[in-house]
Amino acid sequence: MILKKGFSLIELLVVIAIIAILSGFGIYWFINYKFAREVEDRTYKVYALIKKYQLWAKTKKETYCFKPESDNLKLVVEKECSSEVEKLTTAPFKVHVNSGQIKVNEFGIFTLKGSIYFKSTSGEIIDCKNQNPNIAYCCVAVSAVRVCLGKYDKTKTKKPCECSY
Repeated sequence: MILKKGFSLIELLVVIAIIAILSGFGIYWFINYKFAREVEDRTYKVYALIKKYQLWAKTKKETYCFKPESDNLKLVVEKECSSEVEKLTTAPFKVHVNSGQIKVNEFGIFTLKGSIYFKSTSGEIIDCKNQNPNIAYCCVAVSAVRVCLGKYDKTKTKKPCECSY
């Protein structure tokens, strides 16, 4: 009697089906993870840019304005609110400043305050409080002297960017 060692076709198909199902879940998780990290990356960069120019405004005794470029894929920094000094690319997300622009004076105090949010490619503001809870921060709120990272919550109409101080 000859014994054949190996796998049958059915056993091989079952293993392939299990691998396909597991890789499907893995791809879905990876896409969500990548999206969350991209949003957080843009949020941290905007936060750092605003803090940098707040400090420069105090030390250099200059005024700076922050506003989105016409295509909303860049946040523009202007010295004395007239001459451009820096651009921060936020693509693939569109940047949205709810007050139109943010302005910091020569004392490091924000005279025009507001919040900065990001819009997805579909044009909807990214809501990391309700829709995407795996995103740590997705907006930047600016008050008179404080800049903070927050979570956007579209259910709140007065202050939708909730900061964690």
